[in-house]
Amino acid sequence: METEHFPPAFTIIAQAQADDKKLQNTLNQLPMEYKQGIHHEQLIIYFKNKIVIPIELQSRMIEWYHEQILHSGVSRLIESMKQHFHWKTMAKDITNFTKTCKECQIFKRQRKHYWKLPPKLHDIHPWNQVCVDLSGPWNKKTTDDKTITLLALTIN
Repeated sequence: METEHFPPAFTIIAQAQADDKKLQNTLNQLPMEYKQGIHHEQLIIYFKNKIVIPIELQSRMIEWYHEQILHSGVSRLIESMKQHFHWKTMAKDITNFTKTCKECQIFKRQRKHYWKLPPKLHDIHPWNQVCVDLSGPWNKKTTDDKTITLLALTIN
């Protein structure tokens, strides 16, 4: 990826917006939602006060931001980018990009489900195998200040 123009210069965004015919049509058809404003001496298209990123810059923008926030995952990347930028398929594009990021797939946290028990193997001969669960000891005081030690035993 070429990083020389990123973080994206407003001149690059403005030029890409001007070249995007679909975005220009949307601007003309929905003037109440899509607005233009001068930002850093460039005419920029906004949607709800967020910079509209044209199709040609979207993947580069995702890649750059993903690198800058250190591969932090889908949710954080979406939240970081949607504060400032807009395009309709942003969440889907970010999700797809993150799923294919090699570093993210190698180093992502593995979710282990410790609470799941392995399937129980049944023995056709009763009492051939005995399972025992122990818990305790618990020390309890009686009303006359004597200590009783309790253990629990469960046999399956």
